[in-house]
Amino acid sequence: MLKQNTKRLLITLTSLLFLQSCSGCSCKPTRNSSESTIPVELSNYAELYETTGTKAKMLSRENDLEWLDYEITGNNEIHVYTDTDKEELTGFGFALTHSTAYWLQKMSPTLKERALQELLTPSGANLNIIRIPLGTSDFTYTNDFYTFNDTLGFSDYDLNGFSIERDLEYLIPSLQDALLIKPDLIFFAAPWSAPGWMKTTGILRGGSLVEGSGTNPSNEEISYAKYLFKALEAYRAEGINIKYLSLVNEPNIGFVNYPCMAMDPFQFARVAKLLGRHIKNAGYDTTIMGYDHNAGDPSDEILFGQWADIVAEDEELSSYVSSYGFHCYSQGWQDGHRDFLKTARENYPDQKLFVTEITESATSGVDFALNLAWSMKNVTVGPLSSGASAAIYWNGILDPNGKPIKGNTAVCYGLLTYDGTNLYRNPAFYSLAHNARFLYPLDGKYPVRVDSYADNEAKINTATYRRADGAHVTVIVNIDSTTYEDVSVVYDDTKMLSVRVQAESAVTIVTPKEEVTTPHASISVENFTLTQQNARNYDFDLTLSHRSPDMKFYRTREQEAYQPADLITYSLDGNKYHFEFDNIDAGNYSLHMVLDDLSGVFNFTIPHMNPKAETQADGSVFIEFAFDPKTSWSSYCDPYGKNIYRSSKAYYDESATLVNVDTNGNHFPIYITDESFTDNNPNNEEPYYFIVLTSKNGLGTIISYPLISQEHLIGSTEARLEVKNDIPYLIVKLNGVAPENFDKFRLVVKDNVVDIHFAEYDANLGVGEYYFNLTELRRKGIWYDILIEYKVNSNRYDLLVESADLTQAISAGGSVYKFEEWEGLLKVHKVN
Repeated sequence: MLKQNTKRLLITLTSLLFLQSCSGCSCKPTRNSSESTIPVELSNYAELYETTGTKAKMLSRENDLEWLDYEITGNNEIHVYTDTDKEELTGFGFALTHSTAYWLQKMSPTLKERALQELLTPSGANLNIIRIPLGTSDFTYTNDFYTFNDTLGFSDYDLNGFSIERDLEYLIPSLQDALLIKPDLIFFAAPWSAPGWMKTTGILRGGSLVEGSGTNPSNEEISYAKYLFKALEAYRAEGINIKYLSLVNEPNIGFVNYPCMAMDPFQFARVAKLLGRHIKNAGYDTTIMGYDHNAGDPSDEILFGQWADIVAEDEELSSYVSSYGFHCYSQGWQDGHRDFLKTARENYPDQKLFVTEITESATSGVDFALNLAWSMKNVTVGPLSSGASAAIYWNGILDPNGKPIKGNTAVCYGLLTYDGTNLYRNPAFYSLAHNARFLYPLDGKYPVRVDSYADNEAKINTATYRRADGAHVTVIVNIDSTTYEDVSVVYDDTKMLSVRVQAESAVTIVTPKEEVTTPHASISVENFTLTQQNARNYDFDLTLSHRSPDMKFYRTREQEAYQPADLITYSLDGNKYHFEFDNIDAGNYSLHMVLDDLSGVFNFTIPHMNPKAETQADGSVFIEFAFDPKTSWSSYCDPYGKNIYRSSKAYYDESATLVNVDTNGNHFPIYITDESFTDNNPNNEEPYYFIVLTSKNGLGTIISYPLISQEHLIGSTEARLEVKNDIPYLIVKLNGVAPENFDKFRLVVKDNVVDIHFAEYDANLGVGEYYFNLTELRRKGIWYDILIEYKVNSNRYDLLVESADLTQAISAGGSVYKFEEWEGLLKVHKVN
């Protein structure tokens, strides 16, 4: 564990004696009554920015909050003490890996500019840190891994072959592009491996530097220190000044199938002192960062303690090592990073603590709400409130499959996803932006964290900073997955403001120094209903905080700026705005609302869903939800907010009967990940089913199109084979459909690969009959499916074998056609 020095041990023992005298007491943290608390002078209003787990709001500017005199309200309280300074903030950032650089240089100049603006400017995430791999990591586009001094098996102690030429292809141009956007970027850097000839394995994977002895470095350690210094020099020559340099990424690693290298704390001390002397003699401001690996598990804490103690006990080494880096991949980090960081901050106050690597991945799923809350708890707000000074994510940009990647099978996501034509923000982007957009240096002065705590840290995580302009910034995340929290933010026990923080959601509160005479107001959504008319058509109804026939609405893809061409029409019925979204693709959208000087943005999802109801042999009705698993359902749907209703009407209203009830008639919730439901007590008088989703924050409702089983929709069917005018036809007749509805159906004939055909209704051929020309079938010997498609929702229904005479066969043009049966379903067979 972390080493306690003698002075701290005495203090701890004294504290324990005091606590023994108070045993059994349960109380909140209190401030010494002798401390003089002078409330900071701030504006009477605070700005509010919100991101909800439902994605309805995404860094949205909401109505300003007013500061009032403090009184107990029963809310969860956050107490902020503006006169008690903690550590200085360094910032937030991402790794510009070779993979990220590849995409930046491959996308169009316009899109590259947008990507860098998204990552680095106040209109985006406003990040100020970039981490650089020195040589390739596993995230690279190259055919092979490389360092800056690879040889063909011989040792090059004088580094005559040193070159960063391969980085000049994509990586360094991307870094230079970033500097054009933000010239005051802070650069971190780490190699994944030394050149193979310096290592015990002779290759870039596994092994360690050839060891020295005691304080005496080996030739390889001497060359490696010189190698790292030459990397600093070469990058400086390209305009890139590396501020924090790690000697190796993840020094506790054993062997993986991409560059890696173990380094124990004793070898670190030898190499770091050699490198530190080079840096000092050159007059560079680069400092050394130690550790740079996982923390949180007991074994990690022991390893880190060894590193930190060696640094603390060596005056020269300590003068070179400015900081320690931590990765968040261990389970222990999630469970105990706050205690770990607080202890490290207390024991090693001379070094900064940085979160230097974490990534979203396929294993974390697509749930926006869950990933946002996890990130803010474990990467940004949680660690920062416990003593960390920076939070850095892994790749800035990757494609939807986490590529390019080499030597690793993990599917990781960047802060931005590039799909070849567009860019999309991932949850980690918002976690960083909720901090970095509002916490930035001014005239070289960085924000300073001030003392704060939340009453209920099991639900609420928070941190507050003072900027150089005197403004105070409080970031809050509700990590609970189900319920909102009403929170009172109390400054210096004298002033307070209140805000509701939705489940798995975040807010940032900015209180400027200057007085605000006119508080900001915005248009907000009070309620919405999204009703699916068919697979691609939706009705959308909104109730807003403002009602006016002069309101203008613009619909864009999620978080895109609107253009005049994005203006959409609507009708105003009472206090509801009604929209008809016809032929719209499933996906994420933003609705921009503008009324004179007021504005607002509401984000919503057109779901990927194509549900279906089928009557089973036992008379029950099986309802398949057919939700796309790539859709973040639980981000905007309450975990138990999925219900099934049944009705005699082809539209949903309050008269519908709730189906998911137990034998006593009590509501039986359907969990969000459930993929189907069976109604064991159907009612023929109520043939229509509706899936109704309730949003997590109770703001809205999503209603499916009416689901109806085949016997209620089309009744019985008849099928026959017939030759007319030398043309062989498959003819299917619907017996239970009203004549005015025949056009809503079509006949589908398809194989199970690529051959699919459609036959539309033609009243001139026969009432209720659909004709398909069998000569269109391309494949002989194949049994083709015969289905009826209800075009309203694209549901398809198989024809049962009792629809036809299986003995029937016809021939035309030298081919024979006949019916076949497979598991009770009717097929048509082109015999030859």
